[in-house]
Amino acid sequence: MEKTETDDMIDLGVEALQKGRIDQARTIFFQVLQRDSDNPDGHHHLGLIDMNAGNLHEAERSFRAAIKACDDRLAKGVAGVFTGRAKARSLHSLSLVMRRLERRSEAVILLEELLRTDERDGLGGRYILAEEYHRMGKIGRAMRMYREQVEDPGSRFLLALALIQKKVTPAEIGRALLRAFERNRYLAPILLGESYTELDKHSDNREGVEWGAESAASSVDLWKQTASALPMMREWWRHKRVVEWRAMLDTIARMYVNVAQLEARAAERNGREILIPNESIEIRGTFYELRRILVSSEYIDLLVRTVLGIV
Repeated sequence: MEKTETDDMIDLGVEALQKGRIDQARTIFFQVLQRDSDNPDGHHHLGLIDMNAGNLHEAERSFRAAIKACDDRLAKGVAGVFTGRAKARSLHSLSLVMRRLERRSEAVILLEELLRTDERDGLGGRYILAEEYHRMGKIGRAMRMYREQVEDPGSRFLLALALIQKKVTPAEIGRALLRAFERNRYLAPILLGESYTELDKHSDNREGVEWGAESAASSVDLWKQTASALPMMREWWRHKRVVEWRAMLDTIARMYVNVAQLEARAAERNGREILIPNESIEIRGTFYELRRILVSSEYIDLLVRTVLGIV
C-alpha cells in the first residue's frame, strides 16, 4: 500500500514521541486530524499523549474517536487488515484508561472485543482480561486463561493466588508458587515488600524487573484481598530449600550471561563478526540443561515434598 503525505506526518509524530518531544508530537497529530479528521492513528496517538500525562478523560475521547474512525473505515471496506490492527490498538489503550478510571466492567467489554478483533492478541489483552475476570469473582474462567498463558509471569502468580483462594492442597499451591518464582525472580519480593538484587541481564524481558514490577502493581490488590495469600507466598519464598533452589537458578542465569558477554567481547576485539566457538555452544547448552532439570516437574515435585516435610 503506497504511503501518503499523512502517513509521513504520522511517522514524524511517532519519531517526535520517541525522542520525548511531546509538544511537537501533539502539534503534528493535530495537523494530521486537520487534514483527515477521521484518521485513527491521529486520534490514537493524541490519546496516548494524554493517557501518559494523566489526562484520562481526554484520552478516552481520543481513543473512542479512533475506534469509531476504524469502524467507519471497516464498514466501507477500507484497508481491512491495517484498520483492524489500528482498532485493536485503540481498544487496548481504551481498556487501560477504563481500568485506571475504575470502570472495570467497561474494560472487560473492550478487552473481549479486542480478542474478537485480533485473535493473535499481539497486545497481550488476554493477560489483562484474565486478571479482570479474577477481580470480578469469575475465578474458574480466570484460571482457565492463566493455564493457557503460562509464558506470562503475572498469570503464573495469579494462578497460584486462585488456588490459594480455592483452598486446594498445599502441594498444588506450592507447585504453582514455585512455577511462578521460576518465571520471574522479582515479582514475589516486590509483592512482599522485600529487597532483591537485580541480575545484569535476562534472556527474556518477561524475566526482568520491569515486567515483575508492572505485574505486581497491577495485581497487588487481588493478593491483599485474601488474608492468607501473601503470608503463604512468604513461607514458600523464604523456605531454606526454596532459597537454595532460587540461588542455583540465579547462578545458572549469571553464568549463561557471562558466556554471552565473553563472546561479544571476542567479536569486538576481532572487529568483525566471528563464529561462536563450539566449546561456548556446549557450555551454554550445559547451563540450559541444568536449568531444565531444576524446573522439571520431577524436581519441582521433590522440592514441594521436601518443603512440606514429606521426604
